[in-house]
Order: sequence, then C-alpha cells, then structure tokens
Amino acid sequence: MPGIVPRRRSRMYDDEEDEDISDNEHATQNANKRARLSVNGNTPRHNADMGITPAALLQEHQPGAIVKVTLKDFVTYTAATFYPGPALNMVIGPNGTGKSTLVCAICLGLAASPNNLGRAKEVGEFVKHGASDAYIEIELKGKRGQRNYIVRTHIKRDGNKRTFQINGQASTQKAVTEMARTFSIQIDNLCQFLPQDRVVEFSALSPENLLASTVRAAAPPQMTEWHERLKELRIEQRKAISEQAEAKKTLSELQKKQDQQRVDVERLRERTELIETINMLEKMRPVAETALLKAEHNEAKEVRHAFRVERDVLKEELTPALAAVNAKMAYLTTVDRAKTSAEKVYERTLAKSDGHVKKMAELKKQITDCEQKRTAETNSEKSTKQDFAKQQNAIRQIEVLMKEQPIEFDLPGMQAQIRDLDRQVIELDDETGALRELMKQRWGDVKDREKRIEDSKERLENLKTQAGQSETLLKQRAPDAGRLYDFIKTNKERFGTDVYGPPLVECNVSDKAYADAVESHMRDGDVLKAFTAQTQEDYKILNTIVYEELKLTDVSIRVAHKSLDHWRDDRRSKVMTDEQTREFDIDGWALDYMTGPEPVLSMLCSDVQLHSTPVMKRDCDDNKYNKLARTELSKWIAGNSIYTIMRRKEYNAQSAGVRSITAAKWWTTHAVDTSIEADLRDNIGGWQEEWQELKRQLQADKAKQTELVSRRQDNVDEKTRLVNEKSEKQKAKAAYEKLPLQLEAAKTKLQSIREKSEKYRETLEKIMDEEVQLTMSKGQEAINYARSIDSLRQLHTSLITVSLQYIEAKSDHEELQARNVDMMRRLKEKENEVEAATRAVRDIADKYTRAVKRLSDAMNEDAAFLAFYNAMPDEEKERTPDELQGEIDSKQARLALLHEGDPTLIRTFEERARTISRLTERVTTNESGLEQLEASVVEIREQWEPQLDSLVSKISDAFAESFLRIESAGEVVIHKAGDEGRDFENWAIHIRCRFREGEEMQTLDSHRQSGGERAVCTIFYLMALQTLSRAPFRVVDEINQGMDPKNERIVHERMVDIACGTSVQRPEVDGKALATGTNENGAGGQLSQYFLITPKLLSGLKYVPGMTVHCIASGEYMPEKEGAVSFPGYLKKKLALLQNRGSLIGAAA
Repeated sequence: MPGIVPRRRSRMYDDEEDEDISDNEHATQNANKRARLSVNGNTPRHNADMGITPAALLQEHQPGAIVKVTLKDFVTYTAATFYPGPALNMVIGPNGTGKSTLVCAICLGLAASPNNLGRAKEVGEFVKHGASDAYIEIELKGKRGQRNYIVRTHIKRDGNKRTFQINGQASTQKAVTEMARTFSIQIDNLCQFLPQDRVVEFSALSPENLLASTVRAAAPPQMTEWHERLKELRIEQRKAISEQAEAKKTLSELQKKQDQQRVDVERLRERTELIETINMLEKMRPVAETALLKAEHNEAKEVRHAFRVERDVLKEELTPALAAVNAKMAYLTTVDRAKTSAEKVYERTLAKSDGHVKKMAELKKQITDCEQKRTAETNSEKSTKQDFAKQQNAIRQIEVLMKEQPIEFDLPGMQAQIRDLDRQVIELDDETGALRELMKQRWGDVKDREKRIEDSKERLENLKTQAGQSETLLKQRAPDAGRLYDFIKTNKERFGTDVYGPPLVECNVSDKAYADAVESHMRDGDVLKAFTAQTQEDYKILNTIVYEELKLTDVSIRVAHKSLDHWRDDRRSKVMTDEQTREFDIDGWALDYMTGPEPVLSMLCSDVQLHSTPVMKRDCDDNKYNKLARTELSKWIAGNSIYTIMRRKEYNAQSAGVRSITAAKWWTTHAVDTSIEADLRDNIGGWQEEWQELKRQLQADKAKQTELVSRRQDNVDEKTRLVNEKSEKQKAKAAYEKLPLQLEAAKTKLQSIREKSEKYRETLEKIMDEEVQLTMSKGQEAINYARSIDSLRQLHTSLITVSLQYIEAKSDHEELQARNVDMMRRLKEKENEVEAATRAVRDIADKYTRAVKRLSDAMNEDAAFLAFYNAMPDEEKERTPDELQGEIDSKQARLALLHEGDPTLIRTFEERARTISRLTERVTTNESGLEQLEASVVEIREQWEPQLDSLVSKISDAFAESFLRIESAGEVVIHKAGDEGRDFENWAIHIRCRFREGEEMQTLDSHRQSGGERAVCTIFYLMALQTLSRAPFRVVDEINQGMDPKNERIVHERMVDIACGTSVQRPEVDGKALATGTNENGAGGQLSQYFLITPKLLSGLKYVPGMTVHCIASGEYMPEKEGAVSFPGYLKKKLALLQNRGSLIGAAA
C-alpha cells in the first residue's frame, strides 16, 4: 500500500536553487517529531508484498488526480512524500500526527487561498517552526498522451509570500489556478474539498449556495455559466418589467390628464393667440399713425405754400402805402429805445437809494446788538460775583469735611463672608441636586415595585386560567420559548402579520377524550418550541431576532404558507375521501380535535400531518389494519396504539411500526403549582414592604429638601445685605478720598472766576467802542441817501420828457395806421395764416418723427412684432387708425367671450405632451427589450433546466440508496423559486432526511439535526456526487466524527463501494452516459480519487482492492534508524502467527 516515505539525507542543502524534495534517498530529519512512516515502510510505489494492493497498481490515475505529494519543512513535516492511490485513500493516525497537513498541502500547493482551510489566514504560518521556508511539490496526472504536471510551491515565512513552478519553469498563482481549472479542480468548493475546520460549514450552506457548489462540482462549466446568465437576465427582466409597469402607469395617468385638459388648453391657446394678436395690433398703431401723419404733413405743406404765395402778392400791392407807416414806426422805435434806457437808469438809481436805506437798517440792528451785549456783560458780572461767593462757601465746606475722620471698614473680611455664603449656597445646591436625583431614583424604584406587584398579581390571576397555566408551563419546560413568546407579545409592531407562539399556548384540544391520542401524535418540540410566521419576510425577521438579538437556540421557527382548506382538500384528494372515512368507521382526524389560530393549525398539518392522521377510540383488529395499510395513510391512531407505515415506492418496499400512546401532559387541566403561587405571594409581600419603605424615605427626602431650600434662601438674603453694606461703605470711602481733588478743583474754579471778573471792564470798553463806530457809519449812510434822492429827482424829470415824446410818436403812428387799417388787417391775417400753417407743418413733422422712432424702436426690440409686420399683407399695413381700432375692438369682443384660466396650463400641457411622446417611445423600446430578454431566458433555460433536473435526480437516487442502507430515508430535490420557477437566483437544492421511524422528512440545516446526523447527510451527499464527479479528486477531513458505530460502519462500507467502483452509476456529460473505463477527459478510469482523513476507525471495516491506506505514526519513541518501522513486515508476522495458531488448533483437534 503506497504511503508516506521518509528519507534521510547525508548533507544539508547546499544551494536553494538546486533543492530537490521530490525523491531524495536521504531526507533530512531535524524536527522535534520523528518521521511519519507509511504502512509499506520505505518502498514507496512498487511494493506488492502479500498481494495487498494489486488493484491500485492495475488502475491508472485519472487526469488531474494526485500522483505524488512531497513536503519539506511544512507545518509538522521536515521531509515526507505521499503516493496517493487512484481511488479511495484512507489517511489515518492519532490526533496531532499531521493528517490534516496533507489537506493543507493540497490546498496551498495548488495556489488556493488559505481561507479555504478555515485555519491560519497567512501562508507564512504554515512554515514549520524553526524554518524560514517551506516547499510543496504536487504531481498531477496529465491528460492522455501528455506528461504529468509537477507544481512546486515555495513558501517564505517573511512577507507571507508564495512562488510557483510548473514542470520546472517559473510560473504565477494565476497560471497554476488556471491549470487546475482545466482539470475541474475546485478547492473553494465544499462539495469537492471539505477540510476538517469547514465540515460544519457544509450543513450551514444555504440551499442556493449548495446548488451552485453542486453544479460546479458535478456539471459541465457551461451549466454554471448558464445559471449565472439566467440570474443576470432575470434581474434585468425584473428591472425592465418594473420600469415598464411604472412607465405604462405614468403614461396612462399623463394621457388621462392630457385628455381632461385638452378642451381647456385649446380654449386657452385661442385666448393666448387672441391676446398676442391684439398686442400686435396695438403695436401696429404707430404704423397707422405714421401713414396718416405723413399724408397730413404733405397736405399741411401744400396749405402753407399757398398762404405764403397769397401773403407775398398782398405785400407787393401794399408797399407804397406802408412806406409812411414804416417811417413812423422807425421813429417810434427810436423814441421807445430812449425811453427804455431812461427807465433803466432811473431804476438803478432807485435801487441804489434803497441800498442806502437797507444799510442804515443793518447798522441800526448792529448798534442794538452792542447794547444787548453791554447789558449781558453787566448781568454776567453780577452772576460772577454770586458764583465767587458760592465757590468760597464750597471750599470752606470741603475743608471742614477733610478735618473729619475717614470711614473705616474690613473689606477683605466682608468679601470673605460673601465668598463663604456663596460656597454655602453652592454646597446647598449640590446637596439639593443630589437629593433630587436620589428622590428621582426612589420614585423609579416605587414605580418598579408597583409594576412588579401588578405583574405578579396578574400572574396569580393567570394561574387560575387555562391560558395562564399553559404559559407558566411553557416558561418552566422551555425557557427559551417562553422568553421569545414574551418578546413577540410586546413587539408585535416589528412584524408585517401576526406571529404565533407555540401550540401549547395558542391551541387546545376541543375534546379531552382525544387529548392522549393527539399529544402522542406530536413531539414535545412541536408543542413547546414551534413558532409560526405567516410570511417569509416575518420568518426572516423572527430568525434574526432569535439567533442574533436574543441569542436563543432551543426554539424552532416555521412558516405557514397554506390554508386549512388546502390541507383538508389535500387529504381528501391524496389520502382518503369522506366516503372512505365513513367506510372505515373513523371517529375523526387529529385536526378535528384541535382548536387554535388557523396559521398554527396549518403549520401542524404541514409538519406533523394533523389533517391526514385519523383517530379512532376502538382498537384496530387485523382485518381493519390490513385494509388501512393498503390505503395512502402513513399513520393512524386506534385505541391506545399509534400505527405507522413507511413506504419506498421506488424499491417497492414498506415497513410498519406500532407504539402505545402516552397520557396527555400538555392540554390537560393543570393543578396550580403551589410553590409558584407561594413565591408570587411572598414576592408581592416583600415588594409592598419595599414600596412602603421607599414612600417613607421619599417623605423624609421632601422635608430635607424644604429645609435645604430655606437655608439657601437665608444665605442668599444675608449675602445681599452684606453686598449692599459693602457698596455703601466703599462709596463713602471713595468720596472722602476724592475731597483733596475736589478742594483743588474748587480753588481752581475760584481763581477762574476772579480772572473772569478782572476781564469784565476790558470787554465792556470794547463793546462801547464798537457801538460808537457803528453810530458814525449810520450817519454817513444817511448823508449818502440824501445825495441819491437828489439824483433820483433829476432822472425822473428826464424820464417824463422822453415818455411824452414816445406818446406823441405812437399817436402819430396809430393815426397813420388807422388810415390804412383795412390794408394792414388783410396783411396781418395773411401773416397769421402763414404762421399757423407753418406751426401745423412743424407739429405734424414732430408727431411723424416721434411715431417713426417708436415704430423703429418697437421693431428693433420685438422680433415677433417685426415678423408679424413683415407677414402682414400690404393692404392691411395701410389701414387707418380707425380701421385698426375696429379690428382691435373685434378681437377684444371675441376675447371677452373666453374666460381667463391658469396661465401655466398650456406650458404644463405641452411639457406633458413631450413627456408622453418620450414615454411612448420608451414603452415601445422596453417591450422589444422584454421580448428579447424572455427569448434569451427561454433559450438558456431549455438547455440548463433538463440537465439540472437529470443531475439532481441521479444525486437523489444515490443519496436515497445510501440512506436506505441505514434504515432511514433521504432525498435531494430542487426548489424552483418564483412564479413558474423564474426566480433563478433563489433556485436551491434541499437535502431532506429522516433518521427515525415516524418522523417526517426534515430539511438539513445547522440547527435541526444533531452533529452525527449532519455528518451522515454530508458524507452521503458527497458520495452521491462521487458517482457523477467531474473533479479528479475529493478531500473529506474527519467527516465520521460524531457518528454512532453502526452508522459509521454502514457509511464506510457505502463509501468503499462507491469510491472503489463496486457500486456505481455511470457518469454523464451533457446528458450522455460515458462508457465504462472512460471519463470526460477521455482518459481511462471511471471514478475520481477520494481522500478520507480520520483519526480513528472501527475494527473489521470493509476492505476491497483499490483502496490505499496511509498510516501516519509520530512521536518521541519513533526509531532513528531508517526502515526500522515496516508495516508490511508487521503484517507478515501477524499472518504467520495466525497461521501457526491455526495449525496448532488443527493438530490439537
């Protein structure tokens, strides 16, 4: 049997680059542990002593199978070499000898992450203690016609680095991983590679991950690619469907709004168009006015020209007559100029005379001011004398005060008293605050005692009711369930629907005569620990609460998906009709005798088949038993017995069992536990005494609080008095200290008053001098005024003379003009007509210029108006203002008929129309995309689903066959999630098993089954995969731990049959069975290599040719001499002893 071959080396490695750890005849042994020896000693591959391994020598390794593993300074090994067989490899040895080290070497040597081992996270930690480097060399069988692959891994402790070589050439981790992938080696797949520290993770795999791992391990790579593509397509499809539904909903709503507002929008559009037209017509007014003004201007110029011609003709006719008039007019003009000049000189002289009058008035006012100043100075002198006397009195008073003794007081002492009072107030505040906190705490304690008393009284009352007794019983027998039940009652808002407690508190037996039968049909866990959720969402929430928040373990969470009517109909259609029920004289079904919430009863129907378990008070005779056994019933209750039928239709076999019912212990009238009642009453009494004591303490605290408040107020009042006294004394002292300064200031002011009095006469003399000067100036102004009056008199006489001459000339002119009045009137009229015509032309020209400017500005500033004007027919451009006004009035009349609406409605309507257009286009595009997605899903699913169904069916058959051998049942099913199985990401594999007669199939998980049961399920599932394996090897480390001896023996035998080819199914690739002796790579051999690592085995286990047993021995008593331990030698001696013993027994006989 090939195994581990230790080698001694005559020298240490001279050059790291030349190290050869694959097949050296002298491996160094420098570790604390002795060498591990294989069963065949030091003959690694070609020893066939005693004919133990002929099958292993005859059968070749599959491509990708491990041919040899060589280790140096790796974990516990200094130097060792393994030669795995092509089929089942049993690696056995005591704990700590290095069995799992082989698993670690396979993982790390094929470039996988150490995370797959569940041990150390850094590769440097796998280097043997005391060494700096480690080496792993793995030889993999090559494909037919190709050489073997030798992967050499060098691990450095420093830096946690790995380097790789493939067939002696430097390589990378990615290249090694890719090479392994070509052989379907999946170290990260628990279905292929199950290390010791990750065994528990297999049963904890989610059903979805189990499906993915199974497909990777047993199906072609395109199956995984198809599944991933289906999940991606489904996600895109759901997203597209959601977007499409939302788009259609939005589109429908928008179209509905659009239809509702269409009439209003059209009316508003008409109104808007009318308003815009009216505005444009209003802007056309300058156009009409300009045209009109231009015509009027031309007409006015023609009129002016005619008037000018008439005036000029008339002037020529009147020229002789007008000459005399003009001469008189010239003389009149000359005299008028002389008169005007004389008037101006007279007015200037008169103004100068008025100036002298004003100057005299100003001088008089200044003289009056001087008199007032003189009076004021006199009065000021009187006031100064009074101030002088007052200041002398103030000085005498200050001198008297300075002779008095100053006020003395202890300022530091008073400040110390104030600080002491502040400190006392703070201390009293702190004491009051602490007392307030203590009172608050005591109030909380009072409320707590009141609540406890109230709760205990309520529990006492509950003890008198059936529900209360049941709840008390639940908390006694299942504390975790009782705790969770209390949590659910107080946190109902956390769930979307009602979540129900265990059947013990939610249900009852309606007829106590059937209580024994109903309870015997159910397990204690179903009665005490099963909580029921109505939706998957609530199930997940409750699961999180139980295992993450409350950290509970002894509860079971279940989901009720179906109604009671479903279960009753299911029973009638699949188990027994109502006519058959009457025919067999069945009293009723277990469900008929249970009352409670429908979801809880539905859960019990699903888990313990209440709906399909008949109950009869009479015993079941043989005739009736045989009839019932031929029905679809799997269990019934008759008299005091429960009968069970287990059928295996695929094997055309069934087994029967019967057990006695037990007395009901749950749904019965429970006597009140007097100890609980006594404890509750004692608690109530104790809490009432505590409540009274707390009340007394609170009253004392209130009195103390009142006292502290009073003391604080006294201290505050005393502090206020001291502060006021200190302030008054400080002010008096400050005033005394200021007296010298006040005296100095008073003397200074007295000196100032004295100096002011001395200046009084000097100021008075200056005022009087100024008054004399002003009086003299006033006299001079009076003389000047008299002179100007004389000049004014002379100028007035000259003005009278010129005025008389002007009157005479004007009279002559008027007389001459009167004789030619008619002629002048006619000329004047013509002049007026010309002037009026000229003004009219000028006015019209101004209006025309302004109108043209307004029109030009409007067109430059308003492009819309310019476009409107350019688009207007020429005949409309020439409309008169009246015609334009008529058009405007017509439009306004139409506008008045259209009521005003929301001004933003049209903009909203148009934006919505654009949105509808975009949404319509998007809906059309989405429909096309959905059709393409659906076509892609159907195309891939039609290839993927049949192959998956076929694969899981084969796994289930092999799995069920293994369970049948241990008198249990198991199956593997696909859960096709979603409507029509379209939720591909939640497709899952459910491993279901039953280990005891009368149980229902239960899904494998990390909570429901025991450790041994999970181990059996795991190994059977992996063995089922073995027959379909695409992987060249599998590794399972210590999977048999926790199994009972019977199961371990059966499991081992089953493993040997499957792994060594004595009982196999032919593997398939793409639905086509492979020929015997051929795998999918085209190489010989029909089974993959299998590694089973275990520290112990039972004696007398099955052995067949093809198995390879690796025995690992280690310890301080291992001999130093190479070859001293030879397992083949030991076996020869053992056989010789047995043969001698047989000969002796034969001779004696």
